[in-house]
Amino acid sequence: MYTADVLNRVQALREEIAAIRGMNNKYSEQEKPAGLAVRANGDRESRLKEIMLELSGIAKDQHP
Repeated sequence: MYTADVLNRVQALREEIAAIRGMNNKYSEQEKPAGLAVRANGDRESRLKEIMLELSGIAKDQHP
């Protein structure tokens, strides 16, 4: 992967993490979240794990 591609991908992931963080903050402010909110929170948690794996893979590719 080229450096510019890596930087673009990392920036996109950072933006996605920021969006997820915002949604998680809204979720945590709810006293009694609805079922869909609970499920969406779980989906966001899964996505964060996927992002961590992707970033780990990028790091390994750049520094074998």
